[in-house]
Amino acid sequence: MFILVVALAGGLLVGALLGGSFANLERLSLRLAWLIVVALLIQIVAFSPLGARLPHLAVIALHIASYGLLLACVAVNLRRPPLMCLGAGLLSNAVTIVANGGYMPASRAALRLAGLPISIQPHNNSVLAGSHTHLAFLGDVFALPHAVPLANIFSVGDILIAVGVAWLIADAMRMPAAADGLAEDQKPVVAPSALTFGCTHCGASFADRWRLRAHLAEHDVVVPWQPPLSSKSRVVRVPVELSARPHAGDRRTA
Repeated sequence: MFILVVALAGGLLVGALLGGSFANLERLSLRLAWLIVVALLIQIVAFSPLGARLPHLAVIALHIASYGLLLACVAVNLRRPPLMCLGAGLLSNAVTIVANGGYMPASRAALRLAGLPISIQPHNNSVLAGSHTHLAFLGDVFALPHAVPLANIFSVGDILIAVGVAWLIADAMRMPAAADGLAEDQKPVVAPSALTFGCTHCGASFADRWRLRAHLAEHDVVVPWQPPLSSKSRVVRVPVELSARPHAGDRRTA
């Protein structure tokens, strides 16, 4: 859980340093976001005193199921690069946990550095790595020293998850605000060299197609795919006509 605290704090800090606005976080939306809440609640229950009353196999099943829910949420939002990074971390952790019977292997050196107990018995969601461990290099092999607040062990997947969460928050803070409801002379003016993709619904403009696609999710609109222009081209990309219904095209009969 500490990795999420670090990621959230890091994302807010980076977003603020890059000139982002905390108000823009209200516009951050993910499809099936409720799956994240359910997955976190499942992990809290599985590795809390309540989970100690459950059968061993039930705890393992809940642990794996929670990753399945998180990956499902990432899959439906994969159009965003930050979610790709986050998803890679989740997949790394999930594969390692499944390969090791439902627990994340932790190296002895990492446990010692973090000042955590070293035991052959599973502790929370971790188990001591040994000669029988699969994919040990993807396990909890990193650690914050015990003298540091929130000292804990973490994996390569945890690092990718933290980067993805921080990236998502920082990027959301930098998203331009919608110009909906403003008069024409009050709408922000964007230089032609910077204007690449625009939303015909609210007037917001974006430098990348994926940011426009993420924004259009709020309007529930699908953008037809178009091949990207050369990076050397200076031509302004004209926004396509957006519609909630797919374009059927013209039909010709013989």
